[in-house]
Amino acid sequence: MRREIPADGGGGSAMTRLRGELLWPAWERLRGRHTDDHLGELARTEWLRAPRIERLQLQRLRLLLSHAGAHVPYWRELFARLGFDARAVEKREDLAALQPLSPGLLHARGEAMRDPTLGFTEELLDDDPWRRAVRLRCLGWAGVGPGRSVLRYGPPAVATPGTASRVEHALRGEIVAPDASGDPAALDAVARRIAWTRPAAIACAPSSGAVLARHVIERGLRAWPAVKVLSDGPPPAPADRAALERAFGPVFVIWEPPLVGPIAASCGARGLHLLDDSALVEVAGPDGWPARPGEVGELLVTDLRSFARPIVRYRVGARAAPAIGPCACGRELRRIEGVEREVAR
Repeated sequence: MRREIPADGGGGSAMTRLRGELLWPAWERLRGRHTDDHLGELARTEWLRAPRIERLQLQRLRLLLSHAGAHVPYWRELFARLGFDARAVEKREDLAALQPLSPGLLHARGEAMRDPTLGFTEELLDDDPWRRAVRLRCLGWAGVGPGRSVLRYGPPAVATPGTASRVEHALRGEIVAPDASGDPAALDAVARRIAWTRPAAIACAPSSGAVLARHVIERGLRAWPAVKVLSDGPPPAPADRAALERAFGPVFVIWEPPLVGPIAASCGARGLHLLDDSALVEVAGPDGWPARPGEVGELLVTDLRSFARPIVRYRVGARAAPAIGPCACGRELRRIEGVEREVAR
């Protein structure tokens, strides 16, 4: 007789609390990371009123730009050529004086984009406790609290981490599974794993997650209650969202484009909140100035914590429109809607 496994990875609420309240925080402290402190700060700033959020955002923007102009060759040269004074930035629109940063330019200038005193590495970004805290807050918005189990479905590199990462996955209650797209037998195995472990959520790229979802639907493999889907990118296309919701459960977006930290997330109400206390996302219209509510514009991202390699007005290859009206959740972080992918320049 098949043994029933409760949701949350078979650990039940006691194991969830142990992981979330003791094991994971202890591991973060052991690694010298102040993730809990940052999480506490974010829990406060997300409920600030819009004018205070904007003031905080501009303070952090001036700090980042001042650091970039003083320590990073590319930005120092650009600011000098334009006569741009970071201390004089008083509103988001002042950033329009700087040309957007493309992936190609960022790659081409390489070392000139980095602060030589901070020893930038990609691993440094992955290990950043601020980014970890922002992700945890987004998980909380989706109702996936500390210690709740998450099945991470993705590329083999994501699903086969090193020793330290395996420890972290275990302490956080994470289950890793490689992307099985194109292999029906492997997709069957992933479905069986979901049925057995009963995670609280599945984290995946929208496209690969939709392939798995359609396989589950076509073969009638669903053998679990609702599982939340954490989309690791822009909102999935309507057909993909419908498949994900039918195969698993409600979809929540936690959007973290390559090279920058999380920029937007679902709150469970309506639309997609911009994470204004961590990043500044511009919705730039055709003339380069902010798009009006309902008008689609290009998304340009400034990562407010990217001191080792300042990312300012970065083109993430997507367009969206500023959302109209307040959100039912009560947060006054700005929102976007109607996200469209575009070819990165």
